[in-house]
Amino acid sequence: SLLSATDPIAVLTLMKELGAPKGLTYQISGESLFNDGTSVILFTVFFDMSRHRRGQYASVARLIRIITRMIFFSPCLGILVGAIAVYWMKKASRRHSKTDALVQLSVLLVAAYLGFFLSDNSKIGQASGILTTVACAAVISFRAWPFIVSREAIENVWATAEHVLITMIFSVVGILMSRAKLSQNVNGRDVLNCIILYLAVFAIRAVVVFVCRPFMNCMGPHKVTTKESIFLIWGGLRGVIAIRAVVV
Repeated sequence: SLLSATDPIAVLTLMKELGAPKGLTYQISGESLFNDGTSVILFTVFFDMSRHRRGQYASVARLIRIITRMIFFSPCLGILVGAIAVYWMKKASRRHSKTDALVQLSVLLVAAYLGFFLSDNSKIGQASGILTTVACAAVISFRAWPFIVSREAIENVWATAEHVLITMIFSVVGILMSRAKLSQNVNGRDVLNCIILYLAVFAIRAVVVFVCRPFMNCMGPHKVTTKESIFLIWGGLRGVIAIRAVVV
């Protein structure tokens, strides 16, 4: 669950600069969205099982019910939150109005974090906050984009928020890594295991990509070539989600 999440930010930035095909761009970004949600669900379940909540997962049937509720309840909640956000954004859609632009931006921020909180809170939803946020964003992108007052402002605010939050996460990880490096519990065998695990992850990803390649070629007009398959393998970088799970 830790190693299944991919981080396409750096890869997509490079692809835009090089003018890569849109079909390949959609595959990498789409894979990241669904992998992040799946990895968080699996990590949450197995992390709880390894600690003091084993009673919740006493049977396989109950475990399947919990995972199913996470998978299906999360998108439904996200669609609901997204629909409400679209309604309020449509109410504040006067062009060249700074107040309406601020209202729309506030609605987007509230929708993103409120949906995540409602889904991730065990007392309310006990679902996947990431899947809820993705579904909410999909609804807003599909329905609200035509009447957004200031697209540039929204893109700049979210880009800044993304940069600040990712910088904070990597800063925390850097502090923890410096402490681990000074610890006597870390030795050469641990470093060797990390290298072996790194190579194993790429080998497993290569098998998955080439096995799924015929099925991907049947799903759309864009055909995945051998070169693109190799790029998909190499572009599956591990990033913020895996690091966040490790920090937890």
